[in-house]
Amino acid sequence: MSFKEVKMNQKELKKIFYKWISSIFGTLLFGFIFSFIFYLVYDSHSKPFDIGTLIFLIGLGFFLLMGLLNLLGLLFSPNSIRRDLSQKKKIITQLKIEDKKLTRKANSSIISGYSIYFNDNEFLTTYEVSKNTFEKVNIGDEIYLECSKFGKWIIDIRWNSESIENRSYVK
Repeated sequence: MSFKEVKMNQKELKKIFYKWISSIFGTLLFGFIFSFIFYLVYDSHSKPFDIGTLIFLIGLGFFLLMGLLNLLGLLFSPNSIRRDLSQKKKIITQLKIEDKKLTRKANSSIISGYSIYFNDNEFLTTYEVSKNTFEKVNIGDEIYLECSKFGKWIIDIRWNSESIENRSYVK
């Protein structure tokens, strides 16, 4: 697979910086919500400590630990935004769609997402798209991708010159 490495312009640098900030904000919001749920559900003054409480605390601790690890990765990873912003390099490549899959909620017929899967590459293996995009693209189609070199933050993703960027997909 071939790719080209070029310099990012100021607009692209701002875009990946704002995506990074959004990721940090989302992680903090996730931690706040779970901490608030913990506060509402667990009141040590009125409930005796039992096995159910212990299981709840372990589950909550797991989710908070995952959030903390994600936050630390965003802030201190060797592939962090700092490296992208200082070196200002991006990758331009073409990816081939290998598969398309509907994501369903567990044990349900309700569709929760539309994913496209790409050929083996080091930049992007799967990407969640809108229903409209999912219906338009076909297996074997080529996708144009621009991403930051180190953090792999998506700058532009296109199919037949049409942007298919998922605004809710931060990275």
